[in-house]
Amino acid sequence: MNVLIDIGNTTIQVAIYQNDNLLDRHIVSTDLNKLEGEYYIIFSNLFSSYSKANISHIIMSSVVPSLNQRISAIFKKIFHQEVMILGIGFKTKVIFKIDNIKELGSDLICDTCGAIKKYGYPSIVVDLGTASKILIIDDKGVFIGCIIANGLGLSKASLTKNTALLPDIDYNFPKNIIAKNSIDALKSGIIIGHLLMIDGFINEIKKEKKLPYKIIVTGGYSEPLKKQFINKGYIYDDQLLFDGLNQILKLNTEVKNEK
Repeated sequence: MNVLIDIGNTTIQVAIYQNDNLLDRHIVSTDLNKLEGEYYIIFSNLFSSYSKANISHIIMSSVVPSLNQRISAIFKKIFHQEVMILGIGFKTKVIFKIDNIKELGSDLICDTCGAIKKYGYPSIVVDLGTASKILIIDDKGVFIGCIIANGLGLSKASLTKNTALLPDIDYNFPKNIIAKNSIDALKSGIIIGHLLMIDGFINEIKKEKKLPYKIIVTGGYSEPLKKQFINKGYIYDDQLLFDGLNQILKLNTEVKNEK
């Protein structure tokens, strides 16, 4: 079994994999102020049923560098294993045709590897996290670029937390686009607006690159739009990042074993 860790700006997710199978998954809120000891109590309790002897490898994808040392130290202590932190130098078997690979978040690398492995190419990955990312993989399996926009959570916060009269809202999809009260109006603007933004980008990508893309949707904020995406013929896959990270782990541990 292997331990896979994804540190994002909103959540830290940890999964247990056996070969290609997801066995277990836990989500904890990301908190930069939380001490290593506090995180240790949380994660050691969550994974107390797993024997150290049964864990072969631990790999971490992170877009929050300030937490890397804390979280890797915790999992090394729990499982007595060194933690591999995804970065430059890892084998992915993917060509990233962009200006500076060092600018590309490890979450996007995992999404790309997962999409190519599971669904082939050409494909477009829509990852709705703290930021909403749209990744484009061409008909040769090359990552050719991406789009990054405010995520649903940031969009909601910018309106409801920074205004005196607008109420907070949940992420349930509104019944109508034309609203008759403040809550529904906000839902229409934020949630339906986000869907229209994504559709608009996808349509423009298809105009610019005339290819038969598969559209894969993932990420923590994709759930409110899941039904609408599926109705459009998009693929919904909430474990894409972990499947990609698992693929990267296999590629790099196989290389080590061959040596």
